[in-house]
Amino acid sequence: MKMIHVRPLQNVQFCSSSRKAKILNRGIYWIFRGLKFETDAEIGQKGTLCKGLHILNRYQKGFTLVEIIITIVVAAILGAMFLQVMETNLTGSVGPLIRVQDTFTLNEVMEKITADYKKLTIEDQTPLATLKSRIGNKDEEVTNGKYGSYTVKYNDYILFNDDDGDGIYDEVHDDGSGGNKILKVAVSIGDERLTSLFTK
Repeated sequence: MKMIHVRPLQNVQFCSSSRKAKILNRGIYWIFRGLKFETDAEIGQKGTLCKGLHILNRYQKGFTLVEIIITIVVAAILGAMFLQVMETNLTGSVGPLIRVQDTFTLNEVMEKITADYKKLTIEDQTPLATLKSRIGNKDEEVTNGKYGSYTVKYNDYILFNDDDGDGIYDEVHDDGSGGNKILKVAVSIGDERLTSLFTK
């Protein structure tokens, strides 16, 4: 019988002579030895399977599961922070536009009141009293009224007196003693407020 001599796996040479191929060959070699094709006594050491896998993994390109999880968590945190900042900026950018719109509408309301008062001074015997009744009562929210939609903050007669003699005239409510010659009107829309004085 003719004996066939099989050379050990570590002496087998592969066609590729590149460094990467040699590293892979070495890793595969240790994996096969760890699969118990040879006894521990023949190998001379234990844990060769793990050694072969370690050699392959050491030169493997890519990301581990832990790295992927950490990347996802960090991306989620940064994304939440970015959305919060963007939401604040977008919400804050609408505020000035609303205030400008409210100011424009409020000026339009006051212009209508002023135009109506000029007309009443010609046609009405008591223009201030008529105007006062048309505007509305204090703290009343007028919707689609004669002059538009607004909130009445003040609508009453006032006068200016220097009761304490300091030379400074203070605004006080006119209970009729001043002849109801000055009508103070304050209206608001949103956070914007506008005040005008109408006199005989």
